[in-house]
Amino acid sequence: MRAVSLLLAALVGLAVVAAQRDPVCQTALVKDGDSVTIIAGRYNVQPGALEAQLEKCELTPDYKQGAFLQPNQRICLPGWVSGCLNVQNSDPTGEKACMYYKVQQGDSMATIGNVFGIPQLDIERVNPGVEPAALAVGSYVKLPPWDDSCPAPGDTTNCRVYVAESGDSLSIISTAFVVDLAELQALNNNTEAGTVLQPGQRVFLPPFNKDACGSGVEVTKPSTCRAYAVQAGDTLFQIAGDFQTTTDLLISVNPELAAGGPLAPGTQVKLPPVPPPSPPSPPSPPPSPKEDDKPAVKPVEAPAPAPRADEEAVDEALAPEFAEAPAMAPASAPTPAPAPSEVPVAPSGAEAPGARVLLALLALAGAAAVLA
Repeated sequence: MRAVSLLLAALVGLAVVAAQRDPVCQTALVKDGDSVTIIAGRYNVQPGALEAQLEKCELTPDYKQGAFLQPNQRICLPGWVSGCLNVQNSDPTGEKACMYYKVQQGDSMATIGNVFGIPQLDIERVNPGVEPAALAVGSYVKLPPWDDSCPAPGDTTNCRVYVAESGDSLSIISTAFVVDLAELQALNNNTEAGTVLQPGQRVFLPPFNKDACGSGVEVTKPSTCRAYAVQAGDTLFQIAGDFQTTTDLLISVNPELAAGGPLAPGTQVKLPPVPPPSPPSPPSPPPSPKEDDKPAVKPVEAPAPAPRADEEAVDEALAPEFAEAPAMAPASAPTPAPAPSEVPVAPSGAEAPGARVLLALLALAGAAAVLA
């Protein structure tokens, strides 16, 4: 009887220890004026242990010893391990330790227990009816100390985080995720709507509870051209929940669904946001010719200047003076005088003096013959 009592006491003691176990994967949200020492005192941990944790935590990859902490920055507390990236808190208020783990390839309750330092039996106790060695990838495993009042795991609507890409701004993100711009700014240090964000910057999407969501659940930007093919039994409310939107927004982009009634399997339901039609683009101007394509221009040679009138007159006046005189022809016997009707042609001024003498002699001989 005494042995049985001791056994019962031991079991009760183990149950109490398990119930008092510190929550796994604890994080802290840095406030204005916080330092490592202040946060360590707030959570009853050693400053050196907190400093060492910050240097190896995935949430603060650039942290160096002694560095300043940024307000609204999420940091790891001692006990954080790499597997905590797959752990979330289902309690939106963050007041309860409603931690659950998303199963990865090759996981079992034994391997999960080893990662977080939790006995497998404690994990099995808060997950009744779940086969410890046959966990489906993507399913959820509750982690002690889990409470039956905790919301069911898997609701990440309030814990979405978007990692900014090149060219993103809060205005673009609010349109893509159909969230209120003012709420988005309030969650992200009141950043100006049009400010271009740094690629890799984490953006909290409303309604995000920084005290309950830990590092949050990363989501991708919704496509602006999405549609869902209705399955048998689907309702508009279920589709809205599956794609983190509302029935009103679904009806706004699918006005044919406003009448209500059951959805026919195979119906294509457009998912918001749907982009407005693009305006027609103006015609492109013709391409300008390249320098290499222009025809080569040949240089035009200027014509030689025409000689002036006074230069031509000088050349003609000097031509007889410098012209070579022709050789004198040998004297020949006198010829009979021509008939009177023939008038001798006066020699041109360009003929040589010898020719003029010869003509004069012939004229005298002809006149003598007439007189005789």
